[in-house]
Amino acid sequence: MNKDEIKKRKAEIEEQRKALSSKIEKGEISNEDAEKAIAELKARKAELDQEIAMAESPDTTETRTAFDFSEVTNALIEKRAITIPTELGGQALIGQIVEEMKAKTPLLNLVSVYTGTNAKTTIPLLQPGLAVPVGGEQGAKNIAEDSTAKLDAVEVLPRPFMSLLPVSIETIKFDKVGFAQKLPSLFAEAFAQCYHKQIISGRGDSHKEFEGLGSLTFKSEKTINAAASGKVTVMDLANLALEIADKTDTGYIILNPAIYSKILADSPEKDLSAVYLKTLIETKSIEGVKVILTSHMLKDAGGGKVVAIAGDLKKFGMGIAGEIDITPKAKVGDTNVYFEAVMHANGKPIINDFYALKAKA
Repeated sequence: MNKDEIKKRKAEIEEQRKALSSKIEKGEISNEDAEKAIAELKARKAELDQEIAMAESPDTTETRTAFDFSEVTNALIEKRAITIPTELGGQALIGQIVEEMKAKTPLLNLVSVYTGTNAKTTIPLLQPGLAVPVGGEQGAKNIAEDSTAKLDAVEVLPRPFMSLLPVSIETIKFDKVGFAQKLPSLFAEAFAQCYHKQIISGRGDSHKEFEGLGSLTFKSEKTINAAASGKVTVMDLANLALEIADKTDTGYIILNPAIYSKILADSPEKDLSAVYLKTLIETKSIEGVKVILTSHMLKDAGGGKVVAIAGDLKKFGMGIAGEIDITPKAKVGDTNVYFEAVMHANGKPIINDFYALKAKA
């Protein structure tokens, strides 16, 4: 319905309202009929108001889906570089890649991810944390401040990460496998493992990498030491799980498979250890805390080394710029075209509230 039709219907309703008011004043209509007519006019006016609101609201349905793969395909065939900025659907493409990445690696689906507008954007990552409520008398003035409470923005400046994709000219030119539509999945496969590794073992700004969990300095009160030297047992892991289970309902423990195997080997198969082992093997959880096994986690079980990291992974923030650059590179005598895709991302703990299990020195 266009604006002229809406205006016409609005005028009709107003005329009917005036006519009804006149009949009520003259007593030409019963109370029951008047109430019914008033209710009908109100319903019609409400419908009209809704249509007016819809007609006047901006149409944003194309914002996320405006990306046109033909531009990428043409650029690849012509062997020219292309930047897909936000206004040309770059953020929509990045969004597809991020969703694909989340499905491919467990950590990317658990950390806080924010997509900005472009590579130059400094991305705010909010970590809401309110003070724990305390009781007090009316008019109390000495309520202690909770120093761990936080509602702030942590900024990360996205850094470039590159992936090289070799593609035959026949594939591009004849689109044998729906190549353009497969781009999100292809890039997601490449970048997913990269970012997964960065979250755990990134070495920080000095190496132009994420500030990974493995590079954290863990507070003494958030460090659990194994009970026996040279061993890491399931009881040690249970102590770590109990520490974070008391603080959050969404905590996870990250382990290297090599450390996991060592725990299974070092733990006695009796008493409570046997119960924990059975649960750990069958459900990959302990004391209700899920365990994530990944080869990117630290695996040195030497004395004083961190063998497991635990906490609420939402407290790790990852920013991804909503822009992607694709540059073709050719080699002499090679019919393939090598497309270098560049995505900009960075990540760091929003708040250092993570726990560590260390092997006893």
